[in-house]
Amino acid sequence: MAALHILKFQHDLSDDDVVAAWVENPYWQFFSGMQFFSHQAPIDPSSMTRWRSRLGASGAESMLKGILETGLKINAIKPSDFERINVDTTVQTKAIRYPSDARLCDRVRERLAKDEQWQSVPKPKPPLEQPPDGLLGREEIRLMYDLMIAALQTDSTRVITYRLPISNLLSSLGVKVAAHDMSHYSQGERMEASQKRDVANADLLAGLIDKLKAVTECNGSRLFDQTTVAFGSNLSTGHNLTNCPMLLTGGGSGIKLGHHLVASKDTPLCNVWLTLLRRSGLALERHGDSSGELKELIA
Repeated sequence: MAALHILKFQHDLSDDDVVAAWVENPYWQFFSGMQFFSHQAPIDPSSMTRWRSRLGASGAESMLKGILETGLKINAIKPSDFERINVDTTVQTKAIRYPSDARLCDRVRERLAKDEQWQSVPKPKPPLEQPPDGLLGREEIRLMYDLMIAALQTDSTRVITYRLPISNLLSSLGVKVAAHDMSHYSQGERMEASQKRDVANADLLAGLIDKLKAVTECNGSRLFDQTTVAFGSNLSTGHNLTNCPMLLTGGGSGIKLGHHLVASKDTPLCNVWLTLLRRSGLALERHGDSSGELKELIA
């Protein structure tokens, strides 16, 4: 709670915003004393308001005194640090330049001149044509897969996550069943919709894998050999979080390919992520609720 308030006032955030930012920031979580990254909010933001009300001004002063005493005790600060206070003037509001400022006008002129020169520079033809407007479903996913390959091939990024637009995919397949209803599938319309989705996803994923294999890197290897692809779901059926399906391929993590693995009961999915991360060169002790590597995956 104390750490959240330090972050709140340091970054001038509301209670809601500081809690939301805490969930996404591993440095803030480490600062708060967390040993492992958490995807859940530490508290309800309203708890901060109630905590401040109970603490009061005198309580805040006592807490600050305790922090300073602890700092002295562990030699993080010295008594001499309290003899003089330096006020950093850089926190003051910066001088505002008005549009009539000659230096500002000159900077704009320089940028416009550079932009004009760039217009006449010959541009390489991109490997992807400009897509038409209104792509949905299958074509939308196929285009995103092509963009992923282009991004990896040009080293624009080395990590990509993508949540498939299942509702759009179903619409493009002519399926009338809603995506959420389909997850509660049973014999009949829902089962047929689920099968159509799975066939379409398998076809699109196969296309992505084929293109990864077709791209040759500068060292002669295939892009597929330098990439790890994980395709799966956080649900198996309904609201069931166990026995989640997962497809792994690519040579980037040194895992066994071409086999079907059934993990033992209650094996955390994070064991898969830990295995992939370690085989990709990251020295991690654990990941989430992992209990160790999934040895059957290692080549």
